[in-house]
Amino acid sequence: MDMEKWAEIRFRVLNDEISKRAACAEYKIHWETLQKILTHQVIVGRSHGDRSWNRFCRSFTKFSRTIRRFIGNNDIPRSGSLSVSATSTGTTAARRSSRMQ
Repeated sequence: MDMEKWAEIRFRVLNDEISKRAACAEYKIHWETLQKILTHQVIVGRSHGDRSWNRFCRSFTKFSRTIRRFIGNNDIPRSGSLSVSATSTGTTAARRSSRMQ
């Protein structure tokens, strides 16, 4: 929800243009969200974005450790991104030639 919609809902309900129930139905918002809109002039809430990004990074780190242990190769880059030199070592060409034989 953007600030304009927040202000519009707040204005219409506080000026008795529409009822609270009608605002929930028209804007498809939960009753508790409407209560929050009416008590706060600006948007408030939790920042899930940072928390979910951190959760993803932790999961990815665990996953990469598991893969390194499984493969037994500690030469896998820890940064998660391969450099140009790591991708152009010719190992894929060697795999392709062994498959064709």
